[in-house]
Amino acid sequence: MTSLLLISRQSPYGGSYAHEALDIALSAAAFDIAVSLLFMDDGVYQLLKDQHPNHGSKNLGAVLGALPLYDINELWVESDSLAARHLQTADLAHAAQSIPGGEIAKLVSRFDRVLTI
Repeated sequence: MTSLLLISRQSPYGGSYAHEALDIALSAAAFDIAVSLLFMDDGVYQLLKDQHPNHGSKNLGAVLGALPLYDINELWVESDSLAARHLQTADLAHAAQSIPGGEIAKLVSRFDRVLTI
């Protein structure tokens, strides 16, 4: 089975990149690709509890909650990105494994394909 690591670096609202990253993840999983997600930079905001999207924006928290239905169970969050934004894993609504920036290359090497959005 092919594996895909999708690296999401964009904030959840104010653009379409975060939504598109999740659409790609769900589509890939539907075609039997083993998908994992890594949230870095402003992408860590996608995992926050109690999100209140702008008028007309889709709540990403609900989509993230559906990931296990697509067998997407491996979520990662870069600890350096959390720290730079004064956040902790306790602030996150979705369980994600924390990984230091220095270990991302090792994580990336585990996957057949990597896509950064």
